[in-house]
Amino acid sequence: MVKRTKSWRQLLPVLVGIGVLSVTLLLWRSLLLQEHAAIERKIELAAVHTTEVINQQLQTRVLALTRMAKRWQVRGGTPLAEWEADASNYLRDYPGLQAIEWVDSSFDVRWMAPIAGNEAAQNMNLATEEQLGTVLEAAVKQRNVTLTHTVNLVQGGKGFLVYVPLFLDNQKPKIPLMVS
Repeated sequence: MVKRTKSWRQLLPVLVGIGVLSVTLLLWRSLLLQEHAAIERKIELAAVHTTEVINQQLQTRVLALTRMAKRWQVRGGTPLAEWEADASNYLRDYPGLQAIEWVDSSFDVRWMAPIAGNEAAQNMNLATEEQLGTVLEAAVKQRNVTLTHTVNLVQGGKGFLVYVPLFLDNQKPKIPLMVS
C-alpha cells in the first residue's frame, strides 16, 4: 500500500504538468485565433476604407468631367482654347488622369489634352476598338456616364475610360472622355 501511494505522489507532478501544459497550449491557440480574427477585421476595414476612398476620388473626377460636358451643353459648344485650359486644369488637379479627350459623333478622338504621351490615341476611332466601341455605344444609348473595365491603352499600359455622352438639340452625341 505504501508503494502505491509513493507511485501516485511521483506521478502527481507529471499529471499536473501535463494539465498545465494542456491549458497553456489551449490558451495559446485561443489567443492565436483571436489575433488572426483581429488581423482579418483590420484588413477588411482597410479594404473597405480604401474602396471608399477610391470611389470618392473617382466620383470627384467623373463629376469634374460631367461639369465640363454640361458647360459645353449649356453654351452650345466650347472654344478649343478654353476646353484645353479646362482639361489642363483637371489634369493638374487630379493626379492619375492620363488624358481628357473629346470624341465626336463618329466616335473619333478630336481633341486631347495632353497630346504629349498620348499621340497614339489622336484621331483614333473608338468604334473600331471592339471593347471600347461596345461600351461607348452603351453610354450613348443609355445617355449615362459609363466606365470601362481595365483595358490596354493605346498609349501603353493599362487603365480605364470614363465616357460622358452629351447631346445638343437632337444632334448626334459628343463624348468627353477621361482616361485614367
